[in-house]
Amino acid sequence: MRIAPKPSRPKKCKNPACGISFPPQRLGQAVCSPKCGLAIKDMNQEKARKSLAQIERKEIKVRKEKLKSRADHLKDTQQAFNAWVRERDAELPCISCGRHHQGKYDAGHYRTVGSKVNGHSEFQCHSVELNWSIGCEREGRMHYQFSRLSRDFVRGSEGS
Repeated sequence: MRIAPKPSRPKKCKNPACGISFPPQRLGQAVCSPKCGLAIKDMNQEKARKSLAQIERKEIKVRKEKLKSRADHLKDTQQAFNAWVRERDAELPCISCGRHHQGKYDAGHYRTVGSKVNGHSEFQCHSVELNWSIGCEREGRMHYQFSRLSRDFVRGSEGS
């Protein structure tokens, strides 16, 4: 016993000048005749051109990602880590002065990222706290509140 195929529903022709309903003969058929297909070819070419441009942009992005050096990856990691610290400490006051400020906060490292003394890594979450980027950090008021930092970390990084 064979089941008869279901008849296809009539579709509206995509040609704005035509617009009649037709039963599609093929899957994905958008126009009623080749004449209507030729009439809307420019509209389809523009869509195809945009699609190809988008695919090429994605390929360029992938190629750029492959060309990244270790320093580029470290920079991206540092940005993500600092964003995580800002999110983690969003409700806490500035570690330098103990007040809440309006404006931008930075992820303040106990030791500068460039120093890397005694095996110090810039990605140690217990050595990075939130500090106000406009006042406390720029004016040199780096009086860390050691109660918020791990005592073991402070002793180890001070060398005592």
